[in-house]
Amino acid sequence: RIHFEGEAAALAAIRISEDELQALDKACKEMTLCVESKQSAEQADQTFHELIATATRNSAIIYTIEQLWSFRTRMPMWNRLHEIIANLEGEPGWTNDRKTLMDHQRILNALRARDSEAARHAMRTHLQHVRVALLKASEHDAIGDDVLVKSK
Repeated sequence: RIHFEGEAAALAAIRISEDELQALDKACKEMTLCVESKQSAEQADQTFHELIATATRNSAIIYTIEQLWSFRTRMPMWNRLHEIIANLEGEPGWTNDRKTLMDHQRILNALRARDSEAARHAMRTHLQHVRVALLKASEHDAIGDDVLVKSK
C-alpha cells in the first residue's frame, strides 16, 4: 500500500477536481467528528482513500484500492488488529487517530496545491504510520496486556 497509494496520490494531484477536493475535505471533517466523539472513523478513512483513487481517473488503481479495503474488512486478522488499535486509543503515547487526521490533512493540502511529489510523500508517510500502528497492535496481541503494561 505504501508505494501503490503513494503513486495514486501523485497522479491524483494532477487530475483531481474541485468537487473531489471538497469531498476529501468533507471526509476529513467527518473523521474529525468521529475522533472527537470517540467513534470509529473507519468509514471516513476508507472514503478518503477511495476518493483519492477515484481522482486518478485510472480504473486499475480504483479497483486495486477498493480491493485492498475489501480485503481489510473481510480478513479476521486485520479486523483483530484494528480492534486492538481502537482499544489502545487514549492510552498514553498512543495517538493513532489524531496522527491519521494530521496525515490526511497533509495529503489534502498537497492535493490542493497540485503538488505530486508532496502528495506522494504525504501518503507514503501516512501509510508508514499505519504500518507502525499495525506492528504495535500485532505485538500487543502477541504478548498480551500484562506484558505490555509492565513494559511502560
